[in-house]
Amino acid sequence: MRNLIHFSKVLVTVRYLAKASFFSECGDLHGISRASVSRAVDAVTKSICHRLDNIHFPTDLPMLWPNGQDHDAFMFENSSLKANIEARTDGWLLGDSAYGLKKYMMTPKLNPSTPAEENYNETHSKTRVVVERALGVCKSRFRCLHKSGGMLLFSPGKCVQIITAVMKLHNMCLEMRLPQDPDVDVQIPDQVLLPPNPARVDQTGQAVRLRLIQRFDN
Repeated sequence: MRNLIHFSKVLVTVRYLAKASFFSECGDLHGISRASVSRAVDAVTKSICHRLDNIHFPTDLPMLWPNGQDHDAFMFENSSLKANIEARTDGWLLGDSAYGLKKYMMTPKLNPSTPAEENYNETHSKTRVVVERALGVCKSRFRCLHKSGGMLLFSPGKCVQIITAVMKLHNMCLEMRLPQDPDVDVQIPDQVLLPPNPARVDQTGQAVRLRLIQRFDN
C-alpha cells in the first residue's frame, strides 16, 4: 500500500511537470485533494534534485531574485555564478552586447567591417539558435516551463527546485535517447546591440575575441 502511495505521488508530479495543469485538475484526475498534489510535487521534485546527479555545472550558487523585468546580464552580474565562471578556462559563454565583453564572455562584434567579423557574428548567432532549441525541447517536454502552461506561480525557492528537477529529468531523457518533438517552436530573443561602455572595456576580453575572429579569416 505504501509503494502504491509513492507511485501515485510520482504520477501526479510527472503529470504536472509535463502538462502544467492546475493542482486541482491533477487532484481530480487522481482522486486526491489540491493540497495533496502540492505536497506530492514538492516531495517528488525535492527527491529528484537529491537523487539524480546528472548536471555537471554549478546550479547551487545563490543570487538576488530578479523582479521579472531585469535583463539576463543584470542577473548574471549579481549572481555567484559569475565568480565561478571567471575561474574556469574550459570555454566561453555567449551573450549579446548587454553583457560586458570578458575573457570568458564573448559578445557580437558591433558594426563588423571585415568578412571574418561577419562570419564570427554569424557563428555567434547560430550557436544561440542551438542553445534556444535545446531550451525549446525541454519546454516542449515539460510544459510547466512553457508560457502556454501558465508558468511557475510559486516562490522563487520553489521555482528553483522545480526547474532543477525538470532539467535533471530532461538530461535523463537525453541519456535514455527518448524521442523528442520534431516540431519544437524555437524563439530566439532579439539580439541586443549596445555601444561599448568605456568603463566596461576589458582588454583581455578584446584580445580573446580578436583571436577567435582571426580563425574565421579564410
